[in-house]
Amino acid sequence: MNSTIRTYNLYLHFWLLLAVALFSGTFELIGQQQDTLETKRYSESDRRWLLDLPLWIPGLRGKLAYGELEFSSGGGDSEREFDRLNGDTGLEFYFSARFQLDLGKFQIYADGFTGRIGTSFQFQRPDGSATELVYYRVNGSIVRLMGGYALLDSGPEPKLPWKLYGYLGVRYINMSLFSQLPGGSDLVNVEPSFFEPMLGAVIALDPGRFRIEAHLDASTWDNNFTWALSNSVRYRISPLIDVHLGTAWYNIDYRKELGGQTFDMDISLFGPTAGVGFWIK
Repeated sequence: MNSTIRTYNLYLHFWLLLAVALFSGTFELIGQQQDTLETKRYSESDRRWLLDLPLWIPGLRGKLAYGELEFSSGGGDSEREFDRLNGDTGLEFYFSARFQLDLGKFQIYADGFTGRIGTSFQFQRPDGSATELVYYRVNGSIVRLMGGYALLDSGPEPKLPWKLYGYLGVRYINMSLFSQLPGGSDLVNVEPSFFEPMLGAVIALDPGRFRIEAHLDASTWDNNFTWALSNSVRYRISPLIDVHLGTAWYNIDYRKELGGQTFDMDISLFGPTAGVGFWIK
């Protein structure tokens, strides 16, 4: 029930944001009667700054483990749960934002998201003396900063203008895992974080007032491996505002010794995205 309410609230917030954007676009159109269809075409626009406010509602697959404690989404032999720890992962919220600056053949791109996953579970003490209800919380943030160059560019003249960018950048991942027994002692309290270099590619097709984008990047550093894939279809309501729908998929495989215990994270986050973008001169 709580998960349903949280999902409903996320959808409600998005549609309220979308309604504001639509009204803003309508007022701008009224105030700018001189704007033609061409001014709204992505390939011919002179607006280079983009502030994007997407909503992402991902599902979680995989496992998070610290020492002998582990919980997972289930669904495979490798996604087992320890007998002492039984609970279903619940996504509480995720929020993301994106910034982009186009400089001719060069592009600067930054995005990030933050959110929280939580679950309640029955924990049996190692000596078998008691079984207690425990809450487990995982806060996570991922930030990417990239610089791109247009390796291939069709120019604005074709009916279907397109560009292929190559990217170099850095990714920062911060996780915070916390769980406390009813008596007040910490069961888990660790905060792994790390930077990793990344390579990526972006292709963008601009059929008129639509833009179709696909992003792929990967990082491998110190025996860790992360990759991300996203795609979207954008539609330009006005020279200032566009809306988009798409999907995003993150996969994080990370293992490290923390506080004398092994922290092991192998998770995938996948789900739909939708949002509003503001193009500023």
